[in-house]
Amino acid sequence: MAAMVQEEISQQERNVLFQEWVLNTQRGHLKSPYSKLCLTDDEKGTLILQNCNVVKGRWQLDEGNGRLLKNGQCVALLPDESNDSRISLALMPCDATDERQRWTFEKPPAF
Repeated sequence: MAAMVQEEISQQERNVLFQEWVLNTQRGHLKSPYSKLCLTDDEKGTLILQNCNVVKGRWQLDEGNGRLLKNGQCVALLPDESNDSRISLALMPCDATDERQRWTFEKPPAF
């Protein structure tokens, strides 16, 4: 299943940078309102989309420092060194000086 989800991410890659995500603070899930899938990590720490009922761990927002954390690690934007047009998201040890781990959180406008 992870390989299929990984392929879906590749097909949607140009939309990944500016996506809307909803944090369910009770469950700790970070869910796409469009795909209805949740963000999680695989065994290598790469972020993937999966059905929310199989996601383990809790996401936390550190809005003051602009960090998104899971299991004490921070989400980082990692460019692919072999392909300039590809990027991935991965969990890695938090580093306050690493700009790849800094995120902007915005609340959507009210309807």
